Amino acid sequence: MRYRMNGLTLLELLIVLAIAGLLFGLGTPRFSAWVDEHRQSAASNRLVGAIQYARQESLRSQLPVSLCPSRDGRHCLKDTDAWQYGWIIYRHQKHHGSNELLEADQILQVMNAAPEGLRANRQRFTLRTDGRRSTNGTFLVCPPGAQTATRAVVVNVTGRPRATRDPQRMPSADC
Repeated sequence: MRYRMNGLTLLELLIVLAIAGLLFGLGTPRFSAWVDEHRQSAASNRLVGAIQYARQESLRSQLPVSLCPSRDGRHCLKDTDAWQYGWIIYRHQKHHGSNELLEADQILQVMNAAPEGLRANRQRFTLRTDGRRSTNGTFLVCPPGAQTATRAVVVNVTGRPRATRDPQRMPSADC
């Protein structure tokens, strides 16, 4: 009785592995670009959510609520390029009080991880009790080494944020 052996020869196996390696090599750069794009998208969405939360909390509590960049989650940094370290959302104790040293009960939310290259044209965004801001503001997501922003979050005078990827709809797309 003869048995027939089914399977792959060594040559067939090497050809399949070579094709798989070639496809993997071609797909890796596209995959990493896709991952970077989604990280930037998630970061701008988190920022929009944080601004909406701050606006809602100022209306609810009838006290001003601010966002500021922070490294430690307790102190505000006075640098427009420091937003990449994270931010804090805090409630003011009085309507026009000082907010340099924050108490634990003032802090509403802490974001420790922000995307590298997140910048803003303001050191602090304060939302008043009527849901408005005193001026417009813009956050830019600038990937490392980029000359122009890939995304922006624009906060209008009413405190409403909008995210955009269109450089024409950004007040300034320069990083």
